[in-house]
Amino acid sequence: AACSITLVPTYEYAKDTMRGGKSELTDTTAANAGIKTKGGLDKDYAFNWSYGIDETLTLMVPGIMGGSSSGELDEKSKTAAALTEIGFQESVARQLPAYWGSQPNTSGPVYVGAIICFLFILGIFYLDNTHKWWLLGITVFAIMLAWGSNFKAFNYFIFDVMPGYKKFRAPTMALVIPQMTMCLMAALTLHKFLFGGDAKEFMLKKWKQASIATAVLAGILVMLYFSYSYSGTNDSRLKENFSSQVLNSLARGQQPTPQMQAQANDVGQTVIRALTEDRKAMFGGDLVRSLLFIAAAIALLWLFAKGKLSQLVVAISLLLLVVFDLLPVGKRYLKEDNFVEKSNIEEEFTMSSADRMIKQDPDQNFRVFNTDDPFNNAKPSYHFNSVGGYNPAKLAIYQDLIERQLSTGNMAVFNMLNTKYFVVQDPQSGQPVAQLNNGALGNVWLVKQVVLVENADAEMKALNNFNPKDTAFVDKRFQAKIKGQPQFDSTASIRLLENLNDKITYDFNAATPQFAVFSEIYYDKGWDAYIDGNKADYVRTDYVLRGMSIPAGKHSIEFRFEPKAYKTGNSLALWASIIGFIVLIAAIVMNVKKKRIV
Repeated sequence: AACSITLVPTYEYAKDTMRGGKSELTDTTAANAGIKTKGGLDKDYAFNWSYGIDETLTLMVPGIMGGSSSGELDEKSKTAAALTEIGFQESVARQLPAYWGSQPNTSGPVYVGAIICFLFILGIFYLDNTHKWWLLGITVFAIMLAWGSNFKAFNYFIFDVMPGYKKFRAPTMALVIPQMTMCLMAALTLHKFLFGGDAKEFMLKKWKQASIATAVLAGILVMLYFSYSYSGTNDSRLKENFSSQVLNSLARGQQPTPQMQAQANDVGQTVIRALTEDRKAMFGGDLVRSLLFIAAAIALLWLFAKGKLSQLVVAISLLLLVVFDLLPVGKRYLKEDNFVEKSNIEEEFTMSSADRMIKQDPDQNFRVFNTDDPFNNAKPSYHFNSVGGYNPAKLAIYQDLIERQLSTGNMAVFNMLNTKYFVVQDPQSGQPVAQLNNGALGNVWLVKQVVLVENADAEMKALNNFNPKDTAFVDKRFQAKIKGQPQFDSTASIRLLENLNDKITYDFNAATPQFAVFSEIYYDKGWDAYIDGNKADYVRTDYVLRGMSIPAGKHSIEFRFEPKAYKTGNSLALWASIIGFIVLIAAIVMNVKKKRIV
């Protein structure tokens, strides 16, 4: 309840997003013709980053799948040696993927620690039922969630029935749970072993069982080491890229000969062969490393059970071993050069010549569309209002617009989004340049007619070929909120006065009733409209924008962001804090009284 101020608005917003919302459009794929798209993410998208079943062993051996998708291989690697031998710079090796698992890419493995894993296994045999089963159950459940599409029978069922599960970005996120539960179970196990006061025979029996189980697991790891191919899903593409570069270098504009093609193929194969050897070496090195740490932990616990070492010595020794185990692995992926000064971060957002040109515009109330990976590149939003950018939880209606209109380059839609500038790459210099779009319709405009359409599909289809300056399309379910057709008035005007974070103000003047289209995204769960201070209706227009019937005369129009969910969450959080404080005071008072009685 104390977190309601965040959870309640997020829960409400999620219903309208691509992660929890339900698109009103008909799925146009042949397999699903006539079926409305389901709420939340598509399964293929949701399970894209699924942890491999055998990849789970990275919890004990971090390098089993090679590590990360880039930056793992240095100049000492066999890949770097192979690259320099065929004429490439050895630094190219850092760009190649050491990772060869089933995920599209990754920044590194999930590693709990070899000693933590052994203590967790010991806990399975040694801990009593009070904590063992719930910790083990949660750990196994979370690991199965992380498997995602690699365990479809389980995870597709969970995806369909568990509330909120489809809101997560990737199944691998579930591995944060084992990282906590395994460490907790390891700590409880060590505490009981050192301070539980159990008989020596009992302790040695459980120690032996855990050691045998760990040895079996180590045997499986050794078998995997010798049986793996170490080939990644992208290796064939990498081979083709290297072969193509070498072939172009050999041919020099001439028609490639069969001998050249064979030589180029050999080069590509040489790089991939070196890459697989490096991957195998990473697995082997980490396997030996983890087994040595586990052997040290096993020996320390045996010496304690035999009465040869004290509790303090064992506890401190294991603590140091865990630190020496985890820190070097962590530094593989979080290095000194990952930390940058604030000024260096700001350099990432240094304005280009195109940005500086756009900044010279005296009125900054417009949007910019950067054609360089527009829906993953969020940098333009640092300087301007942007049509693109990245958000993993976009409104579903905007995602629909991206997929069906913006991705096709529909200029009418760009114009209604007030896209005044496009940033494109100059073909000669390769630098970004700004192009002015004179067709941008501005922040708000008055249309000549409102056309009611049957449903969302018809509304989206109408955007394929229309003039947004004159015509507005509205789903017929909003008909009751439209006060008739607008009456054309050449002297009518509407303009933006102020655009704040949660309040937008316009000035309107017309001799006849009008219909205004506002270049703002429709979201009725918080944005309220007012005419001269009185609440007014507005409707979804042109699938994503806001539209409003305005009576004749001179009026002040406002949009205010007043989400009721935020107020509800704020109230719940306040009352939860008050109740919690009262309970705390009551507990303190009762404890004091109890001590006085004693």
